[in-house]
Amino acid sequence: MSNIPAFKEEAFMLAPKNYISAINFELVEMTNPRGGVDKFTKAWKDVDQELMTDRSFGGQLKKTDYFKSKMDPSILEIKDTHARAAAVYQWINKNIRLNNVYGKYAQQGVEDALERKSGNVGDINLALITALQAADIECYPVILSTRNNGLPHDLHPVLTDFNYVIAAVKVNDNFILADATDPLIAFGQLPLHCINGKGRIIYSRKSSEWIELTNNTVSLSEYNFHGKLGLDGKLKGKLTISSTGLDALNKRKDIISYPSFEEYVENFNEKLNHISIQQSALHGQDTPDQLLIEEYEVDINLMSPVQSNKVLFNPIFISRITKNPFNLDERTYDVDLGAQDTEKHHIEIELPEGMTLSRSPKSMNMALPQNSARFYYNSKIADNKLVVTQQLALNKAIYTSDEYFGLKELFSRIIQHMQLDFEFNYQAQ
Repeated sequence: MSNIPAFKEEAFMLAPKNYISAINFELVEMTNPRGGVDKFTKAWKDVDQELMTDRSFGGQLKKTDYFKSKMDPSILEIKDTHARAAAVYQWINKNIRLNNVYGKYAQQGVEDALERKSGNVGDINLALITALQAADIECYPVILSTRNNGLPHDLHPVLTDFNYVIAAVKVNDNFILADATDPLIAFGQLPLHCINGKGRIIYSRKSSEWIELTNNTVSLSEYNFHGKLGLDGKLKGKLTISSTGLDALNKRKDIISYPSFEEYVENFNEKLNHISIQQSALHGQDTPDQLLIEEYEVDINLMSPVQSNKVLFNPIFISRITKNPFNLDERTYDVDLGAQDTEKHHIEIELPEGMTLSRSPKSMNMALPQNSARFYYNSKIADNKLVVTQQLALNKAIYTSDEYFGLKELFSRIIQHMQLDFEFNYQAQ
């Protein structure tokens, strides 16, 4: 190969090695000195048998009696299957913490992991599967390759491609994928490093099969602000930020990276231009199955004091898109977000008496084909209040390279629109 163009990385992509041309060799068979033939490349039925007979994989799934004796009996008495599965998940999540070691095999065994309250990925998620089976819930292991590890080969099984295991929980004839390695992850949600093409679900009595690694929970960030604007250019009010899905997971991880929530708020405050946080509160940090809610009382300098009877300001003062994440002239690989993503803004600002609107950004409603992405913006003056509503919805977790330029153009227009200010006139009383 010659004159190969450089590979350019960009946001929302899998491991670069998935897209770089390469030849990979796989040893099929070898004749040993005794004249026999050792076969190395196997069929999936051989891999299934190897995994299910391995002491550190299938052998761990036989310890249902142990988990039934250890679990709180009240969990086993929950009648609703989904609620019972969630309770088992939370029990494992609280009782075994990750030792930061990946692997599809148990490192020390599910019993020892529960006793020591620590284990690797295999210990934790094989314990989860066994505990769910002990609670009379159909559940199977799913082996996968993490995002940074690259996509597994699908032409023939290469067991070393897989470095992680999760649970596929069958509830009402549908599979719920679960990973109990992080106490900040809700039941039925996968962390971004697990969203990587397909995994292989390993059954005990039939051949394994591929299963899509997807997040059904939409990532959501919602910003609500209610405030009052003064003639001195100060905007005072309450900002509420609500998060779910991967957005909430990332925010929870960010918060616990600080010694205290107060220090997180201090750092957050330093990043915000012209904004001063007076009071703050946090709700849902330790309950990942619920909304993560941040509440802030803020003072904002949106504009300079009134001069020449004109006022200019932009009410989208937080999480304003200013840089396009899509800048390549050509992108030959997918845009992989990990989950559908939505960001909402709802702003209500009480205006001073005598202030009238002279210019405002136009309302917009742009969408890509099949409504795969949509941007909506609307503003109005009602009862002397400026009300602004904005929403960006990325309605697909994965966009193909053919859809790339549509995304690029959509974000370009959004950025142009977000640069526009409101202009008000003020008539002195």
